[in-house]
Formats: sequence, structure tokens, C-alpha cells
Amino acid sequence: MNTSLHNNPNEPMKIENMKLTSAAPSRLSVAIWHRFAIPICAAAALAAVDRVSGQDVVINGGFEDPGGNGGTPTGWTKDFNSFGTYSGAAHSGGWGLHAGSGANSGGEYQDMTTTAGASYNVSLYVENFGAANGTSHFDVLIGAPGDETYSYSLPDDVNASPTTTAYASGVADNSFVVGSDTNGGWQQVVFQFTATGPITRLGIYNSYKTNDTVHSINVDEVSLVPLALGLQRGADNIIFLYWPAGTSSYVLQSSTGLDGGWGDAGLAVTTQGDMKVVMDTIAAGAKFYRLHSP
Repeated sequence: MNTSLHNNPNEPMKIENMKLTSAAPSRLSVAIWHRFAIPICAAAALAAVDRVSGQDVVINGGFEDPGGNGGTPTGWTKDFNSFGTYSGAAHSGGWGLHAGSGANSGGEYQDMTTTAGASYNVSLYVENFGAANGTSHFDVLIGAPGDETYSYSLPDDVNASPTTTAYASGVADNSFVVGSDTNGGWQQVVFQFTATGPITRLGIYNSYKTNDTVHSINVDEVSLVPLALGLQRGADNIIFLYWPAGTSSYVLQSSTGLDGGWGDAGLAVTTQGDMKVVMDTIAAGAKFYRLHSP
């Protein structure tokens, strides 16, 4: 079984006679030519989607290693005022991250290898501490590693010292509300960003903001996956294209050439596990696909 995953959004992948070659620049494009078809049943092809959807660049995103209440999870660095791993913070497995401590703001970060200009899909699960009803906030900071000469304060945070020196100037703050008046349980948060360098620092912080009624959060299952089109060949002239779920701002487009004429691919999209999947039939001539954010 052969699968292909194209991670560079600036250089399309071209498949011709089973050979990968580069084509002219276009965003997240895959060229499908009529000259291939491998007899793989459709069910097997779809099953393969989940197996190749990995490519996660986060180390220990489930916080299972090494475990222990108050520990520092492998691959992560405590920034300021973070409790660490906690058995009551697990969405799956035995451990999760209790960001912050003592009902005050705080968090941890990890440095990951990325490709400048490439887009990535961030996914994680978060809940209020104890699944308490009410609202709280958490901030996901993304940027280049700092040298402690630049300070960044979590916005609208009412704690005394919600400040980090772990990032370089230009850090992006992605802030989210957790919970509601009637539900403080687990919720999935998904968003995208474009890497600016070879190393990206991603940090998760509890942030107690004005009007919040809950002071702390739990986080689990953090992943960072390249936003890319994957290809799986099916039976006869069937192909499957797939990309990370949670990318509602992106649509699949197709064209008969790389010079223009892009439009909605018009294919039915299904969600399988953590991936969106479409099926198409190969016809004569060339057909190009790309993910596009209007």
C-alpha cells in the first residue's frame, strides 16, 4: 500500500508515472494523472488514512511520560507557575497537564521543528478544573524562542505576574474561552498557524481574565500536524485525498492546470478520525488539487 503526504504549502506535488517531481509554485497542490491505478480495495484505502495521519511534531502531547502529580512532562518546560502533570487532568490515558497553580495563571511550553512558511493544525482538549460550570481562559502562545530580553504579559489577566520572557518579540497569542454557565467539561480546540522559522515554541497557559468565574484549567492530547494534502490510491480509478480535520476555513479546490482556473472541487467531504476525506475518480488528462483559505 502506497501513500503520499505533501507538507510544503509552497511547492505542489506532481505524481506522474509513479514518480514524484516538483511543479510550478502553487499552494498545497497535488496533481493526479490518469496513468496510475493500483488494485487496493476502497475499505483498505480509507483505513490507511488514519494510519498516515500522524506526522505529529509534538513530543508527549498526552503528558503520559513520566507521570506523577506535579511532575514536568517529558518534552515540556515549565515557564512560570505551572503545577505540571495531574491525574485529574486526563482526557485520555492516566495524566494531563494542569496549567497554572494555586488558581493563578501559568503554563508550560515546548520547542518543535517546523518549516518556515508551512501551515500547521493545532488540536487539543481543555476543560475547567474539576469540570466546574463557568468560564475561564487559556492562551496558546506561538513564536520563536526568546533569550529572556523580551517580556510578554497575557492580556486582560488579573493576576499579579502573568508575564513570560520565554518568547522573542512578535509572539502570537491565541486566546480561548473555556466552559459556559452550564458546562465546564472537555471541549476540543482546533486552529491553524503558519510557521515563521525552523523552530517554533508553543506554550499553553492558564489565564484568569476579567469576568472569569473559574480560575484554572486542565489540558490534554496536544498535537501539531502539518496542514497538508495526503493521497491514497484506491481500487480501479479511485483516489482518496485527506487533510487534518478542524480546518473549517479551508476548502478543497481543483483545476486542470497550475496557471489558474481554481474552483470548488465539488466533492463530498467526510470526517474519519482526525482527518477529512474525499473520494474522486481519475479521468483522462491532469487534475490538480489544493487547500485554499478564502
